This record gives sequence, C-alpha cells and structure tokens, in this order.
Amino acid sequence: RKAVSGFLSRFFPKRGVLELDPNGVSRNPQVVADYLADPLVYNGKMGARLAAEMLHNMTTIQQNAERLSLPMLLLHGEKDSLAAAEGSKFLASHIASTDKRLIIYPELYHEIFNEPEKDKVLTDMTDWLDQQIILTIVGILVLSLIAIYAFFPRSLFGFLRNALRRKGKLTEKSIKVGDMDWPYLEGGPARGEPLVLLHGFGGDKDNWAMY
Repeated sequence: RKAVSGFLSRFFPKRGVLELDPNGVSRNPQVVADYLADPLVYNGKMGARLAAEMLHNMTTIQQNAERLSLPMLLLHGEKDSLAAAEGSKFLASHIASTDKRLIIYPELYHEIFNEPEKDKVLTDMTDWLDQQIILTIVGILVLSLIAIYAFFPRSLFGFLRNALRRKGKLTEKSIKVGDMDWPYLEGGPARGEPLVLLHGFGGDKDNWAMY
C-alpha cells in the first residue's frame, strides 16, 4: 500500500486515486447540498500526492502518539465513513495525556457540528473548554501565590492580615504603657458589651481576627 502510494505520488502526483462520498458528510440533506455547492470544496478525486502525504502523516501521528501529553478532547461520529472513529479510539488509548476524554456519538457522520444533534456536541465541547479554563485559572493563582510567598512573604502575609481585618471590621490602635506602645485591634459597636481577647507572646493579635 505504501509502495504503491509512494510510486504514484512521485511519478503521477496529480492522478486521482481516491474519491470521497459527499453523503458521508452529514445526515442532513441540506448540509450535503451546501457542501456540493460550495465553490471552495473540491469534489473530485484526491490526487496521489495528497493521498500519500495524508497516509504518511497519519502513520507519523500513530507512531508518536505517546508524545502527546496535553489535555485532549476527542469527538467522533461512530458512523463516520470518511474518517473512521477507530482513529480517535487509537489516540485515546495511546496518548500520554492524563486529562483526556473521548466521546463517540453513535449515529453521527463526519461533520459532527453539522449533524441534527450538533447542540449536544457543541455543549460537550464548551463544557470541556470551560473546565480547562477554570483549571488554568486555578493553576495560575496557585503558582502566583507560591511565587509571592517565595519572593515576597511579608507582602503576602500583609495582604491576608489586612483582608481578615477588613472582614472583621477591625481597626489597629495602640495604648502606651510606660515606655512601650502596645498595639491592639478594636471593632464592633461603640456601645456594645466589651469583650477582651488576649494572647501570649507566642501568638499575635491577628490570630483573633478570623473569629
């Protein structure tokens, strides 16, 4: 098969060798009609050079599938007669990605986004993309916090401290006792019952802020 395709590709590159059935595009007759009427769609036989290059690249992808490790979503119609669903199944079982999902739609043809069930397909795709966006944002936030903690620990703790104080509506004040200024946090209604929270030297006044 490879020898024949290679021979034709080299000596008869434009010779038509493979013709695709347009009825395999979609179960929707209008989609097929639009496909055939589209001047940008070539409906003749596929040239030998193009067919050989496609075969070569499909083989290359299969041989190097284990090198793919990025998140992967594979969507395929089970009744796709133009590109067999076995290709997506092969990738799903051979790629190294830990975050991968394969969805095979039993009744769908080649153009799954132009099938009567396209809304379901689009929802599956956008739901997966939304999940990836959320995971990416969380990852960026975590890495940012780690970087801030590593290079600016005082700034990070200062931000968290101020956030707790704002949440508790606390204000920092101080009282002078002898030659020393003792800082403390004050909050709550001015005429409310006083509540004094004390801590030892091993603690900090902001330990009470979350309460």
